Amino acid sequence: MFKVSRPIIRKFADKVDATVHLATLDEKRSNIVYIDRIEPMNSQKPFVMSSRVGKKAPCYCTAAGKILLSQYSDDEIRDIMKGEEYKTYTDKTIKNIDEFLEEIHKVRKQGYALDENEYDHGIICISIPIYNSNGKIDFTMSVTDLILYTKAEELINLKDQLDEVSRKVSNAINYI
Repeated sequence: MFKVSRPIIRKFADKVDATVHLATLDEKRSNIVYIDRIEPMNSQKPFVMSSRVGKKAPCYCTAAGKILLSQYSDDEIRDIMKGEEYKTYTDKTIKNIDEFLEEIHKVRKQGYALDENEYDHGIICISIPIYNSNGKIDFTMSVTDLILYTKAEELINLKDQLDEVSRKVSNAINYI
């Protein structure tokens, strides 16, 4: 997968001068797992964040997690998240299942998810789905930057370009 997806994503990461992640759900489905991280080649931004390939992060406070769980019904999400502790990472972290479901409803309408300083301090992220041939979301692609450099509106303005890159990645890995 990475052999075909990386060149497509690398070109986009360089174009937008931001880090791009690929993620999927872990076995419990309450966390994401970062499966790839592509840094822009010639960025001048000093940028340190906690994500790394193989690291897990909670679905309730990551854009990727919100996208991946948005394909499930509210009852399924309640079941998946049952017993999960809603740890507070920042003052913007979602605090309970009701807040999380409210956010999921927005994600379903918008077709993208945002993480605005919810998991890592000073980090903003937009995530979109990568669909398989059955219309299921197996992976997400996220653009991540520092709030210092990028605002939510700027990331939202990238949605059409992100959708195009997602289609190219899906086609390249024989999903669609």
